[in-house]
This record gives sequence, structure tokens and C-alpha cells, in this order.
Amino acid sequence: MTKHSLIFAFVLSLICLPGAPAQNNNGKFTNFSIPGALTAPVAGFYQLPGTIVQDLNDSGQLIGYYTTESSVSTRGFFRSSNGKFTLIDDPGAGTPVSGGPLTDAGTVPYAINNLGSIVGSFSTSVPVTEAFSLTLKGNFTNFFAPPNSYFTQAFAINSTGTITGRTGIFDQNTFLGLTYGLIMTPDGKTITFQSPSAFISGWGLNGTTSVAINRSGATAGYYYDASSIAHTYIRGTDGTFVEFEVPGAGTASYTGAWPIEIDDAGNVVGFYYDNNFSSHGYVRLANGTFTTISPPTGINSEMFVDWMNQKGDVAGTYTDANGTYHAFVRMKNGHFSLFSDPQAGTGAGQGTFPIRINNQGQVAGYYVDVNNVYHGYLWTLGD
Repeated sequence: MTKHSLIFAFVLSLICLPGAPAQNNNGKFTNFSIPGALTAPVAGFYQLPGTIVQDLNDSGQLIGYYTTESSVSTRGFFRSSNGKFTLIDDPGAGTPVSGGPLTDAGTVPYAINNLGSIVGSFSTSVPVTEAFSLTLKGNFTNFFAPPNSYFTQAFAINSTGTITGRTGIFDQNTFLGLTYGLIMTPDGKTITFQSPSAFISGWGLNGTTSVAINRSGATAGYYYDASSIAHTYIRGTDGTFVEFEVPGAGTASYTGAWPIEIDDAGNVVGFYYDNNFSSHGYVRLANGTFTTISPPTGINSEMFVDWMNQKGDVAGTYTDANGTYHAFVRMKNGHFSLFSDPQAGTGAGQGTFPIRINNQGQVAGYYVDVNNVYHGYLWTLGD
């Protein structure tokens, strides 16, 4: 499943924090699996087996998807703050055809805002990927924007109901498919765009993707250049772009920097690969300065940033020497809390994966058990 760059041309400073104090904090875990989800990997079945969390809002409401062996093998879910589950099946979703490009088989919710509105994507049986929005009352709106696109994905929705994501547009004259950033306003108006420096004249990694939107409507995303290097951008509400390079990001093909979130103040959090293909986290403040998110003292590991809340707290993932994944929360003051789900496996590729941290300090994500099956969790920082 796919789940989701612009450049500032001025001198930016890199602030590398020293190793911050770390605390191994078990906190409180609430683990769950959706009834009917796969309980073991299936040979020849390309979907991830089990329950996978995608987003969390400030009310503690969760969304995600789970995989089954039914005719529609991927189904969305909503988990209320009291633990009640509601299934999310877009009425336009068809029986998936294996191997379709950019196809999310069935229904995959990506984001939920604080009002309970949900956006995501679904696949038809062609297969074609389309986007949807879903109100708290259960009303779906499906969209394929613009009409000549060949896929549309909705990745984020802000508190005013504005949606952002990406769409693929096919040029009949050049037989070239390009990825464009997408914004859809609450009245249904769609805007597609390219970051000014995006590579738009060839196949492969090209074009622009929007992944995050803040309350005012500013978006953040990434684009690829002609060498397949990722770069980051911010698109303002007036349509102007700021493209920026993250210090330390690689300059070789398939390296670069990707954003994850833009907060209401205009700060961006993300990760980058250096020229050694090692991953690092970063925060770019609205004033243009950077902070690298380095592991706390005693941990020699790659780190992946997964989310930042409005308080500046960051959730992410790091690996140990065995290739097992563990979760962390880095507070705005630089303090780390490290945690691993007690039911997670300890083999390579297994472990605990955080996806979102809300403004209440709750972290939602999934863990992979010893049988390589995925399960959801909600974690709250302990005293």
C-alpha cells in the first residue's frame, strides 16, 4: 500500500542537538485487531496481513485498514474513542486486480481531522485508484480529479474540510503520465499544481505530490528532479511556492528529503536519506532554520520521523542491531521517550511502528508480531 519537494534558495542553518536524555517508558498500551483480519501471511497475497493504523485525531478516534481473503481484500475501519469499530467500505470499490499500478485494493482511509471527517482512496475492479471523503454521518463523496486523470489519492484533510493529495494526469500528445499535487476545497473546487523545479518531461519518478495541509490551507509535499532525487516544498495559501533543501540530504539518485507534516505555524517535519542511504529526521522551522532529530545518547541507529503535533512533539521509529523496529517520542525540549509494544516480535522487520501523535500526547500505530502479522495500538505516555 502506498501511503504517501520544494526548495528554499537561501542560506539555512543546521542546528544539531547533542544527545538528549532518553527514558524507556512503557506507558499504557491498548492493542487491537479487527475481527476478520488475516491472522497469518498468505502465500501469493501481496497485501500486508492484519490491522494497520493510518491516523489519529485529538479525540482519540482512529482510522486504518485491514486485510482479508474476501473478494474485496482491503477494508477500512474507524475506531471511536471508546473502542467501537465501524467498517469503511466505499460503495465504488470493486474486486481488485492484482498488479495494477498505484492500486490500493479495496478501501484505504488515510486521514481523519478533528471533526471526524475522513479521506482516503479506493480501487475499482479496472483497476483504477480514486479518492473519497467521508463525513461522520457516513456520507461518501468520491472524486477523480481532474476528469482526465488516471488516479487520484487524498492524503490529508484540515479542520476546514480542505483536502490535499496527488493525481496522475495523462498527456495524450506525449503519452506521458505525470503526478500533480492536488487541493480540493470544501465546495468541490479542485486545484492541480507542479512545484516550479519538478521534473515533468520523462517517465519514472517525476512530478509533485502533496502530503500535508495545515489549518490555513498551506500544504507541504515533495517533488523529484531529473536525477530522481526528492526535494521538499511548501505551497502557501496564495499559491506561491517555497522550495528548500534539507542540509545533509543526499545528492544521489533515490536519496533526498521528504516531508511528513506541516503544522499551523508553518513548521515542517520530515526525514531524509544521505548519500550513504542512511535515514535522518529533521524539523524545519517557519523561519528557515533546521533541527536534525538525532538518536539519544547510547543509540546508534537510523531514525524515521512519522508525525509532529501542534506542540512540536515528534513521533518516529528507530531500529536496533537486529533490525527490529522501536518507537520514540521526542518532546519539543529534546527529551526522548522510547517504547516497544510488549506483544511485538523482536526479529528483523518486526517491532513497533508509530504513525501519529496527537495534541494530547497519544501515539497510534501498529506492531508486527512474531508471526509477521500486523496489529493496531494506542499508546499514552506514562508518568
